[in-house]
Amino acid sequence: MHSAPMEAKGLTDAINGFLADAKPLFAGLTIPEKLKSIARDIEFGLYDPAIGDLAALALKGPKDVLEAAQAMYEKVKPLAESGLERAKASEADGKKYAAYVEYSRVAAWFRKTDYEKTASAALALLKKEKEVQDEIAARQMLDQAKSLLASGKKGDKESAPPILAALQKKYPNTEAAKEAAKLGK
Repeated sequence: MHSAPMEAKGLTDAINGFLADAKPLFAGLTIPEKLKSIARDIEFGLYDPAIGDLAALALKGPKDVLEAAQAMYEKVKPLAESGLERAKASEADGKKYAAYVEYSRVAAWFRKTDYEKTASAALALLKKEKEVQDEIAARQMLDQAKSLLASGKKGDKESAPPILAALQKKYPNTEAAKEAAKLGK
């Protein structure tokens, strides 16, 4: 029991160290009242639809927010650029579904921008790949089983294991099958 206060102190010190280095994405920018809810959502990682809304305002927003929206958008662009880079790297490594997930994020977060166009074009090609199609189908089965397992009804919970077993049999080489195996235990 003597180590608990030391562990807590170590944890507190570590958290305080991270907090000292952390700074808001929009630090140093003056955020107009009309953009504060978008800024708050983005700061908290709620990117969809906030980034798309911000991009639209940065492109052709009212004069009173246009300049601020453009400055804010410049701060979020690296999210798209790094997402596209991760997707390309995953694709190059043969991890097609991981690339699909990254491209999907960029397309959703950066709606109505050139980033969405780039990501959507890559998604269209990846959707033709059997590996990606299998993972998408397996994920749908997994999501169905998870929702049944989370249900308070006994009948729903009992119908989840056969779905998990079918998923593993039909799509054995997917990430969803690995997750299904863990859930089935």
